[in-house]
Amino acid sequence: MVSFALVAAELTVRAPRHSAAAAAAVVPSGAGFVALRSARLLDTRPAGATVDGRFRGGGRLHAGTVTSVVVAGRGGVPKTGATAVLVTVRVVRPAAHGYVAVFAAGGRRPATSNVHGAVGQVVANQVLVALGTGGAINVFSSATTDLVVDVEGWWPAGRGMKPVGPARLVDTRPGQRTVDGRHAAGGMIAANGTLDVNIAGRVGMPTVGVDAVAVTIAVVRPVSSTAITAFASGSQRPRAATATVAAGRTSSTFAIVKVGTNGRLRIHASSPAHVIVDISAWFAAPAPPVPSGRVDRSMLRYQGAFRMPVGTFGGSRFGYGGGQLALGNRPEPTLFVGGYGLDEQIAEVTIPTPTKPTERSAAGLAVATIVQPFGDPTGGLAGRAINDHRLGGMTMLDGSLHWSVWKFYNVEGTQLAGHGWSSPNLQRPASVGLYTLGRLHNQMTGGYVFTAPKDWADRHTGGRRLIAGNTVSTATALTSSGPSFIAYRPVASGGALDALTLTYYPWEQHELAGYQRPDRIGGATWVRVRGMDSVLVVQRKSLGATRYGVGRPGDCSQDQGWHGDPYEAQFMLYSAADLAAAAAGTIKPWDVKPYQTWSPNAELLPSCDFFLGGAAFDERTGRLYVSQIDADRVSNEYESMPVVHVWQIS
Repeated sequence: MVSFALVAAELTVRAPRHSAAAAAAVVPSGAGFVALRSARLLDTRPAGATVDGRFRGGGRLHAGTVTSVVVAGRGGVPKTGATAVLVTVRVVRPAAHGYVAVFAAGGRRPATSNVHGAVGQVVANQVLVALGTGGAINVFSSATTDLVVDVEGWWPAGRGMKPVGPARLVDTRPGQRTVDGRHAAGGMIAANGTLDVNIAGRVGMPTVGVDAVAVTIAVVRPVSSTAITAFASGSQRPRAATATVAAGRTSSTFAIVKVGTNGRLRIHASSPAHVIVDISAWFAAPAPPVPSGRVDRSMLRYQGAFRMPVGTFGGSRFGYGGGQLALGNRPEPTLFVGGYGLDEQIAEVTIPTPTKPTERSAAGLAVATIVQPFGDPTGGLAGRAINDHRLGGMTMLDGSLHWSVWKFYNVEGTQLAGHGWSSPNLQRPASVGLYTLGRLHNQMTGGYVFTAPKDWADRHTGGRRLIAGNTVSTATALTSSGPSFIAYRPVASGGALDALTLTYYPWEQHELAGYQRPDRIGGATWVRVRGMDSVLVVQRKSLGATRYGVGRPGDCSQDQGWHGDPYEAQFMLYSAADLAAAAAGTIKPWDVKPYQTWSPNAELLPSCDFFLGGAAFDERTGRLYVSQIDADRVSNEYESMPVVHVWQIS
């Protein structure tokens, strides 16, 4: 992340008389800021002097008018190549209480403010402002006043500082507006209270990669002296306040504030206060380091398999199950395993010592034991909301079981909310949901779910650790023609969770090479081994010609649908570095491709269709678990059972 250093050689700005600023501004290093010896560019007072004699002694600016000040080519700012400047603006003895707004010349005056003046006083604030037409800036004053403008430094174009707006992000006062309606008229911040301000994705900013923002924070007539502190959401509040404002005063302070990994900044008030926040620029995070390596298929060593117990346990059984797989949440390794396909319930089981099948049969394999009997992780939410729903995938994160559901035959393409979370206690799930992932269709998101490492997600996806995807054969224009990876966090707004697209393959436009309609992705999991990060996808792959209809003699299925016999199981490895590049927007989602693809058929039990149900990797043990549906045909004479295969990755 960008380091924040208060370096005198980089930026020296003295807090002017009567200013609310308590200290020099803090500028992110690496953003290209060029510090200057403070140079006066405007002084309207009769005896005023400027660095080059221009824009001096012009008389007081009348209320409601704008003056333009040329900046480029003066006071050390180059004639070309500067995109924005840092200036100190002084309001000198105004005739009435009012405010000053600074903005790029040639642009429309924004509904923002930078300095709040008081009758007969000298009040100053720093302003980061983009240069406009002719390399100039505009200064508007709502009250008649003298003005003084000093330049303190400049930013070159094409570096890490990006001017925006100016735009109002927060105004807590009754009846007031913001640029997009968010954080408007929300009422005072309570004493010792905080306000989390959404930053990412507003005013044209990206949803990830915003490291800091340049803002003007105004405190409006507090009832008692108030200290305001702005800092990154999710971090510890610093001891030094951003500004201290006396009772009954309105004062503005310029600050460059770091943004939290959740895309927000936080404002703390020591006493009840109305606040206004205006933004003028954002600072991009530097390109994160590329992971040092990636997992190779040669690192996988097959350990064997184990099977599920026969019988009914709670509300379901394992017959025709195994479609979902996730690690448990206990000190000793356990697995959540999906049950009978139409019950859409899961159970938690132990992980016995795997053994390699003899004569390619499940006979003799160790049998898992029940830790928790079957239960519905959605707590009935999915069944009540979606007719003929299917449980897509599941993963543990921060003590909750996160899951997805989708509609089996959604040929009409109806949008459905299919994401939620619950307690890992299957008998008392306390389920929360259902939500969409942003505006993405459930046909693209309602399948497999897995978890990314926290450090990787903090660097690349703005803290979105959950990743979901789906590939189905109905309403294909709404799904992905290959594995989709959608990063998200369990934070809801208007029925949707905060999501970021990493990969998807649009139908008939950018389909993954070799993709066919009968392919079935069973699951995906993050694999981290000794600093190497990859995502493993497991699927049933069609090797024959694709056709739609009922099964022909000898086909694996006689059902109506897509057929592509014969089939094989496949593993695909995706690079975490490619996902990071997609998150940063440097490559398109459909340009992310697997770097290794192979078939593990030789290690699986014999099957016609080689359906793989789910995948889970345990970083603690280095073990990969993959469920094979319908692989155990000896434990139960009436219905086939799933088997869980185990690989050691080292």
